[in-house]
Amino acid sequence: MVNEIAKLLEERSLILDETPDDERVDLLSEKIRASLALHQDSLAVEFIIESLTKLGSAPSILYDDNGHFTIGGDGSQNLPTIGDDHKTQETTFQGCWFVKAGGWKKTIREALRDYFESRE
Repeated sequence: MVNEIAKLLEERSLILDETPDDERVDLLSEKIRASLALHQDSLAVEFIIESLTKLGSAPSILYDDNGHFTIGGDGSQNLPTIGDDHKTQETTFQGCWFVKAGGWKKTIREALRDYFESRE
């Protein structure tokens, strides 16, 4: 399934580069999201998160220091300014994510499942 999704992502990227307004971009995005959601239990979490970012989503894994995780997708943050020497410079940023009260889960996998369910 990883290879199939990767091929769809590549196809979408090529179309997007050529003709950004092509309706196939949206159709492929929907197909990819559906495949990620359907196969989320067998796909690596990092593959799912990275694939979602390629579709324009910004999922963020958050931890509450009490053993609970959520995946925030709605929120805001400032963009840190990074100089030429970004590998040695420290940067900070502030972020704010909107999380529903029942959105905190005991595992990242459960949080991911909730993320997909809340976007159906």
